[in-house]
Amino acid sequence: MNIVAIISYLGRLLMFMAIGTIFPLLTAVFEGNGAQALGFLYTGMIMGFLGGGLYYSSHQGEKETDKTGLRETILVLLGFWLVLPVIYGLPFVLDGMSFLDGWFEAVSAITTTGAWLDADQARANGATMLWRAQLQSMGGLVSLAAAAAVFVRPQFLGVSTVTPPFSLEGDDRYLQTFRKALIAFLPIYLGISLGFSLLFSVLGVPIIEAVVMGLSLIASGGFIPAIEGLDGYSSSALYLPVFLAMLMSGVNFILIARIVDQRARLRDLRERETPVFLIFVLLVGVLYWISTDSRDWQLYFPQIFNAASVLSTNGFTIGVTPELVPVLV
Repeated sequence: MNIVAIISYLGRLLMFMAIGTIFPLLTAVFEGNGAQALGFLYTGMIMGFLGGGLYYSSHQGEKETDKTGLRETILVLLGFWLVLPVIYGLPFVLDGMSFLDGWFEAVSAITTTGAWLDADQARANGATMLWRAQLQSMGGLVSLAAAAAVFVRPQFLGVSTVTPPFSLEGDDRYLQTFRKALIAFLPIYLGISLGFSLLFSVLGVPIIEAVVMGLSLIASGGFIPAIEGLDGYSSSALYLPVFLAMLMSGVNFILIARIVDQRARLRDLRERETPVFLIFVLLVGVLYWISTDSRDWQLYFPQIFNAASVLSTNGFTIGVTPELVPVLV
């Protein structure tokens, strides 16, 4: 097993999120919360020094470019999902949570689960909301890159699918392919998230909350800053772009990356996952509409919205709550 490569990648992931602490830090300063700003400063310094130390130490011996198979990739992902949140959760701990609660919040965010111990506390200020959304966004990106680096291979799928916008290394170089996937997806993923954030802001959502929604929805985290959900915002025009963002979070991201990166035509990509997903959204929307005992087709959009939310794992609903249990199963 290539322990050196595992340490190297965990160090990089720490350093990347250390840079990310700058944005909630500035938000805390703007909100006049000096203590919280210091918390993000300390967290960024700890992650930067620890991540830099791991990365530096791993490059003093065995080369990181040596063989890295499926085991190394799985261990990097487990370290990212379970171990690194010990550090990622520090802003929550410094904000008054217990160590275990802070770790839980970070794990929930990094896995894009979106389950908070206290919904009111999760929305208490812009800085912590932004940090949660950044963790969700990073978790979504890592999950996409891991899926594209590992599970699009024929031995896992058994069928042909759309080719990723990067070359797949051999089975003994999974982590190298994982890095290529991250580099290829990052600008497209962030561009789409920030594009939706700008659109939400234009529709009247406060800028920090708009960024939180843009990052979270594309990552399928479903974090809506207003405690009342989308009903907490005045513009009814907000529902359509949120619906589109959730649809985009559920489709095959390799397809999106290929279209954006290479301007490929849909008919040339031979991709089947996305049409099936969209058909399921339509069908589940009908089931939800029927379960509400309504026969008014004007009430169908809220239920197709709910279908997109549940099937993309964003998980929040609008309008009349449908019968969710059968589809969740």
